[in-house]
Amino acid sequence: MRAEILDWVAKYPHDSRGDLAKGKRNTLSHVSVTKALPAAIGLRVAEPDRYIIKGSTGSTNWAAVSWVAILDRAVTETNRRGYYIVYLLSQDGDRLYLTLNQGCEQLSKDIGKPSAKDELERRAAIMRARLRGRLARLGVNPITLGTPPSHRLGPLYEAGHVVGAHYQTDALPSETELVADLEEALAHYKFLVANGGYRSTEDIIEEADGDGFEGEDLPFKKKYVAHRTVERDASHAKKVKAYFNTDVCMGCDRSMTDLYGDIGPKVLEVHHLIPLETLATGQITSF
Repeated sequence: MRAEILDWVAKYPHDSRGDLAKGKRNTLSHVSVTKALPAAIGLRVAEPDRYIIKGSTGSTNWAAVSWVAILDRAVTETNRRGYYIVYLLSQDGDRLYLTLNQGCEQLSKDIGKPSAKDELERRAAIMRARLRGRLARLGVNPITLGTPPSHRLGPLYEAGHVVGAHYQTDALPSETELVADLEEALAHYKFLVANGGYRSTEDIIEEADGDGFEGEDLPFKKKYVAHRTVERDASHAKKVKAYFNTDVCMGCDRSMTDLYGDIGPKVLEVHHLIPLETLATGQITSF
């Protein structure tokens, strides 16, 4: 993993100043960010099917801040929303951050950049408080990416930072240290997923109570809300329907088309075989 990170941080400042007309595809830093480093991280993740690991140097032009992200499928499948682990390279290439951070692009689009910055900072404070007493190698110092205040995403990445590690790119730590930092970040990520993420305890209780679980304790309510978060993501149901590609209900073994005509397939709903709220904290299931 260290070798792939080094290829990225050592070459990106030079590559990103090159002639874009020649393309990025074969530059060492682009290959490292989009292929080599995600593959190396995947080999060090205990539950690879749980995560999407991907990187970007910019959709067209070279990005001021290139990144490699680790996304828990139960939280988000895009870096535009949710929260996730990400390596961020500062604009000048001097600093690399491993940060538990948040998707900012969709939020900024929905409520505007100034309000999004405030909301990201509020959510980061909630998650930081949840991790209090759990940090060992990682810290809470802010990150500085060096982009101007007018930059579309840089200041929002800084606002969305929860906890992480800071590396000088000319003095990267050993492979062992890099892996240890990543493992701690993954442990904190899993803990947040199981304990409400950036949702406040009050919001979790309110949602569970509103669905009829007033008498249950807080750990149950956290698991229940985690279950509902996954269940309400329409993309999950869409993928399951595409995978099975059938109009037959698995509960009654009857064709919905025979019963309801052309709208039959739309009648089908998707449910978990194992309700997420019955799983132990940190346990995952396929959906």
